[in-house]
Amino acid sequence: PAYYYPGYSCAEIIFKSNYFCRVFNRALRDALRVFYYMRCGQEFNEPYAEGHTRAAIYANNADANYDYVSGAPGHSYAYTNPKRDIFGGWFDAGDLHLDTHGPVIPMWFLLETFEQYKNKIGPNILNLPESDGQINDLVQIIKWELDWYKKMQNSDGSVLFYQDVDHSTSNISYQRVSDITTTGASALAAVFAKAYSLLHDVPGMESYSADLLTRAQLSWTWLGANPVFYNPPPPPSGWYVYMHESTEDASDRAFAAIELYLATGNTTYRDYFESRFNGNAFTAFGLNNQDTGVLAYITSHWINMGYMDYAETIRDVNAAYKSHLRQKFIDQANHIRNSVNSCPYNIPMLNPYHLYWGSSAGVLATNAFVFQRVYEWGGKTDITYRNIALDALDWIAGRNPVCRNFMTGYGDLAHGTDLYSFYWLDLNNIVPGFMCGSIDTYNTGLTDIIRYPWKRFLNGYIASVLEPAIYWQAETSYLLAYFASDLRQPGDFDNSSKVELADLKTFSNTWLSFSGQGNWNPACDISSPKDNVIVLRDFAVFAADWRKY
Repeated sequence: PAYYYPGYSCAEIIFKSNYFCRVFNRALRDALRVFYYMRCGQEFNEPYAEGHTRAAIYANNADANYDYVSGAPGHSYAYTNPKRDIFGGWFDAGDLHLDTHGPVIPMWFLLETFEQYKNKIGPNILNLPESDGQINDLVQIIKWELDWYKKMQNSDGSVLFYQDVDHSTSNISYQRVSDITTTGASALAAVFAKAYSLLHDVPGMESYSADLLTRAQLSWTWLGANPVFYNPPPPPSGWYVYMHESTEDASDRAFAAIELYLATGNTTYRDYFESRFNGNAFTAFGLNNQDTGVLAYITSHWINMGYMDYAETIRDVNAAYKSHLRQKFIDQANHIRNSVNSCPYNIPMLNPYHLYWGSSAGVLATNAFVFQRVYEWGGKTDITYRNIALDALDWIAGRNPVCRNFMTGYGDLAHGTDLYSFYWLDLNNIVPGFMCGSIDTYNTGLTDIIRYPWKRFLNGYIASVLEPAIYWQAETSYLLAYFASDLRQPGDFDNSSKVELADLKTFSNTWLSFSGQGNWNPACDISSPKDNVIVLRDFAVFAADWRKY
């Protein structure tokens, strides 16, 4: 390798190797396809199930009821039709509820993945029912949730909060839907505005994305007319308990204002945010980490994701605020980098015991995101940031005290991960790619009995270790996309999403050719590194991808 890359370190040579990057391709495809298996209301049949069929759960959600009577005391939204079409969406985690607050983090990370790595995915890669050969399959993944969000929005711009089964009857044919929240309207406005920013230039998505922006502005207008924070009253006794409830919405509204300004350039949104920003604080809303004094994890609150977008925008913003926020992310990365060697696994945590429910992605993968951005801001000169991001991925993949790969479908019987989920109960046929919890130093009930935290889950079959969630799934997908190469197989010369006979014919026609010859085709020079000749090393790559898609 040093012959091809003189002057580079061994680490740089590894990262330049296409073979290294392709190690993560299958995992990235599996991780993104999990969003298909997380769908509510859809039945999974071949050829899209790829061996993992499942009956639909809540198949009748297009005809759901509300969980309260219109006009009931304390309820804000008065509906006229007791039936509501809420079909679609993703299950939040291992349980069977959906809500408008939970998808904000995964949607933000998926949109970031699309913005930075869309060329690694492309159309017809994920084998979705919507795959049409034209629109990037990652857009199709994102669009499924956007369509569900639309159904949760009312004509006045308010947004419903929660949907779950009526547990008093255990009828799983459909769910019930809750009243509205001001936080839900903030969530929809922010997500739709960011989606518009990234999708309006995608061929075939022009009118769709324009509608997203119109809806985002509608919810913002509703928020302006309803300035007081509102959560619906608790559901009736014997039904269920809401999760992901908020206690304030000031930071959520600010997040929406950031995304709307970045989408439109309308300074009204910018002024709303900047007039409320306290540049002398760690963040505008005090969301610093109390144990370390630096910015908390980017997913600790939506506003931190807004800060990242503000820190990176090319639009006209307050230069001092932009510099302040960027520096806060750099400070966080440096704080973690300075302490990462305190653990032999070199994993990026603000504190040594930040291993808890979902921390493999909610802590490690999200910190890897910040390291990647800081690495880019520094002109890619300090590779230690990127190496720490790779250490986070190594932890997920099994380099941890329990030697467990926290992604389903990888690892042997002893080192692979099972799944704790109410929508995927067949443990003999688990879908590959589910990102599960992590080592959990707190929630095992054994803290007073077993001394070392990592030993408390060697034999534990508990949700905190094995439960999937849409947020962890998206965070891990971004991390995998960063290190993966193009998911399209190098030997797929006709872009059919499969390496087969037509590709073999194309390859054969160039055999032993070199640059400048009449039958030379640079697309067939697929060895790594490229050497401007079609020989056996190229055929080895082609053969490895034979019949794959």
